[in-house]
Amino acid sequence: MDELERHRLRRVARQDALRRLGVSNVRCACGEDDPLCFEADHVNRRMYDGVCWGCCKNCHAKKSSREQAEHPTVGISPGDPFERMGHRFLGAAMYLSFCVEGLRKDAELMFKLSGKGIAIED
Repeated sequence: MDELERHRLRRVARQDALRRLGVSNVRCACGEDDPLCFEADHVNRRMYDGVCWGCCKNCHAKKSSREQAEHPTVGISPGDPFERMGHRFLGAAMYLSFCVEGLRKDAELMFKLSGKGIAIED
């Protein structure tokens, strides 16, 4: 088996592992789409809670660091449904804020490119 085939098999295995964790998207808000670069982001800040989004390793590290700084710590009663919902809402808000940051950067690029005479073919 050559190196290209081993790489393809690693990508397939990683995508399957992400799917088992509940990750259905393999495109990060930053545009990364290689499954080898992805991690499961646990929205409720709890492992194996069934609520995961795919995130590239870089964005996951940034998001997790920001969450640890901004979000309340996980309480002493992990079964409390209100605490779970609170972490779910904050996790979703954090994920959406990363999407918004990416969209703003893309919009700025489009405005810089506009008026430069660049033709986009259909």
